[in-house]
Amino acid sequence: MAWAVTNVTQGRVETFLKHGVVPTGIDSAISEVMHRTSYGCDADPVNLLLGGVKCALADFAGMHMATDLADILFGTPKPVVTQANLGVLKPDAVNIAVHGHNPVLSDIIAQVAHELDQEARAAGAPAGVNLVGICCTGNEVLMRHGIPSATHSVSQELAVLTGALEAIVVDYQCIMPGLATAAECYHTRLITTMPIVKISGATHIEFSEEKARETALKIIRQGIEAFKQRDPKKVNIPPHQSTAVAGFSTEAIVGALSQVNAEDPLKPLIDNIVNGNVQGVCLFAGCNNVRVPQDSGYIAMAKELASKNVLLLATGCGAGAFARQGLLTGEATSEYAGDGLKAVLTAVGQAAGLGGPLPLVLHMGSCVDNTRAADVAVAVANKLGVDLDRLPVVASARAAAAGG
Repeated sequence: MAWAVTNVTQGRVETFLKHGVVPTGIDSAISEVMHRTSYGCDADPVNLLLGGVKCALADFAGMHMATDLADILFGTPKPVVTQANLGVLKPDAVNIAVHGHNPVLSDIIAQVAHELDQEARAAGAPAGVNLVGICCTGNEVLMRHGIPSATHSVSQELAVLTGALEAIVVDYQCIMPGLATAAECYHTRLITTMPIVKISGATHIEFSEEKARETALKIIRQGIEAFKQRDPKKVNIPPHQSTAVAGFSTEAIVGALSQVNAEDPLKPLIDNIVNGNVQGVCLFAGCNNVRVPQDSGYIAMAKELASKNVLLLATGCGAGAFARQGLLTGEATSEYAGDGLKAVLTAVGQAAGLGGPLPLVLHMGSCVDNTRAADVAVAVANKLGVDLDRLPVVASARAAAAGG
């Protein structure tokens, strides 16, 4: 499978081929790993691990395709300032949340939402339509449209419990069936859109690319109708929200570094790793889970690593945790970064025209955008002429949920 070996170092390719873990296709890799782990099949732990690596490479290829295609269709993200946490819901607006993992649906809704502002005002919402994001669909529209992020994964029902959410529009993955139960207690309309993801009690409005705009407008009008049924006595929006700077695609990071050294953008990063100002790079990925208070593990690890001068990247619900807790800002860099990391982020931020440091954590996108971080690592490895295992880089799925 060409995609699995095109975007890694030559040393990784040779290792993958040596151990026979290059997948022939995504579906076949999934089928094979399901077969080998079924009753009475593979019982050799090393062989099972190699099978897992093979399937993981197929997943990596799929992620890279998804990121590349999303950038082609909707544009490569650039740094954008927005807000995060439940306080982004507005008491005087028709609040609609997009939730899931399909940017095709969420992007068209983001494009047309404000076309119906006047209809929303006529229904009694002076602030018009307020679109917010949940989970990775939320990350997609956050990066490209500055749409604020309400919440992620394990706290998704809390957006409904504010009593101020008119509609929650879902596509697939990470959609908790409990949303339907929560929505029944309020005026909120849970709207499913995919033929393979239907939920009892939800309104199903099937989405197709051929009728994308028409469907998006229909969905938004569902929210406007629901607003008329909102019970003001049930509205309780927490006042908490934090500023977040997001949208650090691979291209955006290289672009910022190029303001320091236009001829060799990676040199400032490499030089500061060599001289010790940056001790390494950590990517935070994955979901939250309910075994610990939401976000607590991510925040504790990030603050500790930053104090030790580790450059921090984040995707998915991990990125959402940092957004909610105010770590996607230059102020967080000033407060929590060690002296070496702070100097680097400040120099790059000022060179890029931000008037201050880059955020403490660089928000690189949704879960599929893990490949953006991999691309940075591969570029550095190729620049140095070494394999990836020689770099001071690590990834942490601190609170990964099963199936996440």
